[in-house]
Amino acid sequence: MLAPNHLRLLGLTLTCVVFAFLALTAVALYETIRDIPEAAHKLFHVPDGSSKQLKFDRVFATYLTSPPNAHPDDADDNYFIATRMLTYQLLHAPETRLRTPIPFVVFVAESVSPQKRQRLEMDGAAVVELEHLGADWVNPTEDRWSDVMTKLRMWQREEFGLIAFIDADMVLTQPIDGLFDDPAVRECKTKKNPNSNVKGPPEPDSYVMAAITQINEGHDFPPVHVPQDLPNPWFFNAGLMVFRPGREIFKYYKWFLDQPGAFDPGLPEQGLLNWVHQELGNMLWTKLDPIWNVQYPSQNDIDHGVRMLHDKWWNTTHPEETGELFKAWRWRMEGFYEAFDRYQ
Repeated sequence: MLAPNHLRLLGLTLTCVVFAFLALTAVALYETIRDIPEAAHKLFHVPDGSSKQLKFDRVFATYLTSPPNAHPDDADDNYFIATRMLTYQLLHAPETRLRTPIPFVVFVAESVSPQKRQRLEMDGAAVVELEHLGADWVNPTEDRWSDVMTKLRMWQREEFGLIAFIDADMVLTQPIDGLFDDPAVRECKTKKNPNSNVKGPPEPDSYVMAAITQINEGHDFPPVHVPQDLPNPWFFNAGLMVFRPGREIFKYYKWFLDQPGAFDPGLPEQGLLNWVHQELGNMLWTKLDPIWNVQYPSQNDIDHGVRMLHDKWWNTTHPEETGELFKAWRWRMEGFYEAFDRYQ
């Protein structure tokens, strides 16, 4: 049995060890959090006014607009929150952040406020404004799509070799660096069929347009059955696209935008892009593996390992299956940036 003095000495020693461990842990945590903004600044942060100097072989990107009825309070702007969630997942969250230093660009409409742009830059994104683009004859079916044609100006950004465009209302389940390596992401040579269903000016000689097929709610995985899973196997959802920008193809798209009735304006840019890249044309799009993305996600999709779940965090299609997951990402993002800001 140990003497009282020995017991006191042992207790003091254990106390010192515990305090030393806690102190070292606190220091390590502080250093980790302190380094996050610096790393984000070096890899992704672009000071205001310098976005034109960006030049990268490949980038991930999304688009944020501010429709006329947008809530002035950032905390109630669901799409702004979704954009911040996507930024957090791509750049910071341990289980989903990019494993390679590929920049993340948030293209913004002219209507997006300076404070929102600044917040996104603080979060780690590069913010690039796009000049408004539209046509009087294009009347979207929803107010939130009022500025969506401006997305076509992404094709003018030739400082980026390839752009992997992701709608902001996505939740990731794992890193998506490999998207650029999908076999569908390839240079395609334009066909020269004179009987093409798409009549217009001369097409570009080549293009890159890889996308994900539009699927139905209640689909199985993989979604391969028509019409149960796929209403039209050759119609893609513009929420996930990998493309190569170029002035020539932008001018080609814009020609159709300037022709009243050239395409279905109900789904504005999605209608135009699907018209140009249709099965009966000369510039058919290529299909990404459905493992990358589904619309109307369910637990079954998650169980099959789908990388990106396309749904609205505030109003999921299957709230009993995915609602808590989406909301949890929102609050994780908020908590992370609250700590992030303290060490800026």
